[in-house]
Amino acid sequence: MSFSKAFLGNIMRRAIRLALWFITATALVMSAACTTHRTVPKKASADPEWWLDAHKVVYDQFIDATVKSCPPQGFLNNDKCLKAKVIESFAMQNNAGSHCQTRDFSEGLLLCVELLTATEQAYRALGVDPQSVADWDDPYDSHATVSQLVATRLTSRCADPAQGDCIAREMAALLAVKRVDTDRCVVTSDMKRQASCAMGLVRIEALKRALPYVR
Repeated sequence: MSFSKAFLGNIMRRAIRLALWFITATALVMSAACTTHRTVPKKASADPEWWLDAHKVVYDQFIDATVKSCPPQGFLNNDKCLKAKVIESFAMQNNAGSHCQTRDFSEGLLLCVELLTATEQAYRALGVDPQSVADWDDPYDSHATVSQLVATRLTSRCADPAQGDCIAREMAALLAVKRVDTDRCVVTSDMKRQASCAMGLVRIEALKRALPYVR
């Protein structure tokens, strides 16, 4: 590949990554606006939204790998290839991507697939068949709904939301995520924020599992 093509490829990857991350960040801000924040005084300096930075890292890696794997057509990437790469890579986990077929890569396809994948996995962890309860046409609402169900399950297992050790343990066992990460989700006694962090970990793991199938 010539220097000019490589240079243009880098520009396109950065532009697409910026556009898609803006979509993701907007969705996250909208979700956070619905949450009442209440921190634990002795851990007020900690950040229960730490997972957002970790998510951005793997999200950017996924976008870069996807764009790099699809041949450019003139000054634009192959949109058909980009879309197929996202759906096929997540298909190794479930068929959530099939519900996002109408979206283009630049119009939130990755976020749609990611949210529905995490939603489906969370429902199955709760022992619920996602096919019968999830609203596949609204990935944001579906994700918010199952997040609330996760919060309810954790509350039923740990009566006192301030019992961080109990919640972190149950969270890790329920969602099959690392205990060292769930420990960082319980720096707040607000169960909604704890559940949001837990679902964030599920999304990160879903992206990590899909990434090798893009390259």
